[in-house]
Amino acid sequence: VGMMDREGRVSEPHSGERMGEPNRWSRPWALALLVALAYLAPALAVLDDFGPTWDHVQGEYPYGERLLAYVETGNPAFLDLRRHEPEPRVREPHLDLSQRRFPTYFVYTVGALSSALSCRILWTELGLVPPMAAHHLPAPLFGALLVFAVTYFAARRIGTLGALVAGS
Repeated sequence: VGMMDREGRVSEPHSGERMGEPNRWSRPWALALLVALAYLAPALAVLDDFGPTWDHVQGEYPYGERLLAYVETGNPAFLDLRRHEPEPRVREPHLDLSQRRFPTYFVYTVGALSSALSCRILWTELGLVPPMAAHHLPAPLFGALLVFAVTYFAARRIGTLGALVAGS
């Protein structure tokens, strides 16, 4: 079955558009997914090999935990990010969140909150991964999402080889 163009003429289907065969628009998704998984696999394999950095201990980790505690409880005391009391609910052993704190404008809210949420689900609630790996997990996930988007865009615009170069 052919397609009808604007002038009403029926054209024959292209080789990749026959019934049951993938069309040319589905290939960029598969390529982008493959490249993103190739990025994500080694990142997840070494996720627990790295400890906390000084800037995250003074910024993203404590602020994220306090913001998540506010979202859970609605207690406005958690919004004063310079305070140490009340302490957010965490599973031990956990990072010491009572260190010196950065000013709030040094901290990326989405990164801090996603880090805390990942730790809360994967460590505090489920105990699947250690707390450091749980805090680090959003970074490679967001990175893989970016690699997927760039590869997909490049595959649609400049083809497979360009997408492989752009996504790597």
